[in-house]
Amino acid sequence: MNQPTMRAKTCTSLLPSLPHKRLRVAKKELDSENESALPISPLPNPQPLTPNPPFPSMKSEPFLWIHLAGLAALPIFLQIAWIGLAVGDPLPFLWLEWLFLGAIAIIPVFWMQWTKPFDIFSLLLVALKPSQLTPEQLKILSLFKRPRHRLLTLLGVVLLILITWPIYNFAPLAAAVAAYLPQWRLLGLVIAAISLLLSHLFLQVPLSVLGVLATKESDWTATEALVIERIPELFTIFGLKVNKII
Repeated sequence: MNQPTMRAKTCTSLLPSLPHKRLRVAKKELDSENESALPISPLPNPQPLTPNPPFPSMKSEPFLWIHLAGLAALPIFLQIAWIGLAVGDPLPFLWLEWLFLGAIAIIPVFWMQWTKPFDIFSLLLVALKPSQLTPEQLKILSLFKRPRHRLLTLLGVVLLILITWPIYNFAPLAAAVAAYLPQWRLLGLVIAAISLLLSHLFLQVPLSVLGVLATKESDWTATEALVIERIPELFTIFGLKVNKII
């Protein structure tokens, strides 16, 4: 028998003589060495969760808020109308003055909003070309053709009449300011009529915008985009048509 074989038998024969506790420790050390010898593959980097993009909301449209802010101009034009009504002496027949004011200040804006509403995608003397409108903007235009819009148009006329009535009756209180103008009654009526026309416009457009902003999300989702070719037919577009405003 060769010497290595004898050594192996000797080690084997000595194993039972080792204490049980030492055998267990030796086995654990051997297992740990084997585990450390195994290749460890790095864990894959977790992919960040990307939330679904939110559905575009009409409330993020800046043109809506710009035209809603136009309501701030209403008191300015009403005050100018008040001064105009204080110029000169009233005509003998008050209904003639009211007819004149209504024909200039109420009927044009009312008819526009009733038949071909103001295109809100415009600013001052420029307007976006219909071909440049996004699908969301075309959906917003569709909301201006609902029956609710006409109800708000009627409400705007009633509000303007209710506001104009005390302005007309208390016009003499502005006589001190109106004294700087020529005391021609027709001139005062023209100033008042044009100011009330602008007052009506800056009342009707924000009212219609409020009606759009009050739309439920479910109704907004179900709204279909307006056909681009029908925009000039259904809406009143003021100013030069451009590709971009804001």
